[in-house]
Amino acid sequence: MVCSMRPERYKVLWTLYLMRDPYFGKYTRQRLESTQKVLEPVPVIGSLTEKIVELIFGAQTRYMYMSGS
Repeated sequence: MVCSMRPERYKVLWTLYLMRDPYFGKYTRQRLESTQKVLEPVPVIGSLTEKIVELIFGAQTRYMYMSGS
């Protein structure tokens, strides 16, 4: 049981690391914005991508505010 939860925990920790400010500002934000620009012309996928990127930016802002780091 402990071994089966370890990969899930690492995935969560990796996601939180990608959301932290130094890494997010340099790499993650640029990747998200470039992906959004590439998928923008696609009718349905472009609008969904825009909303997902908007939610990720909001979650990053709240996460950094709540974590205090």
